[in-house]
Amino acid sequence: MLGRKFVYSHVNKDVKSVSLKKVRDLLVKARVCQKVQATAANGIPLLSETNSKNNKVVFLDTGLVSSQLGIMLHKIRLQEDIDRINNGAISEQVVGQLLQAIEPLYSEPSLCYWVREEKVRMLR
Repeated sequence: MLGRKFVYSHVNKDVKSVSLKKVRDLLVKARVCQKVQATAANGIPLLSETNSKNNKVVFLDTGLVSSQLGIMLHKIRLQEDIDRINNGAISEQVVGQLLQAIEPLYSEPSLCYWVREEKVRMLR
């Protein structure tokens, strides 16, 4: 689910979502991963319009993600190959990781991403 909305049933259909939520929350508290909130971004502050049911997860390290996905980065020659493999999800992971790294360690990290809430009408 890298780069996509976090859905508990996609993690494991046999485990109740309440249990998976507890595990994810523990991983967030341990800062192994971070929950990234969806926002419509209609104004500032961006976090004022977040949707708690719509979120993604960014991991602590791109190496952990690559290992989990079975990607051997030393065998990939071009950045384009990485982008093709995951449709830009690895790049999104790298940006999320860097944004987390620039914040002081004592501050609570908060990232958000833009989501279109309504369908766009085409004008004719």
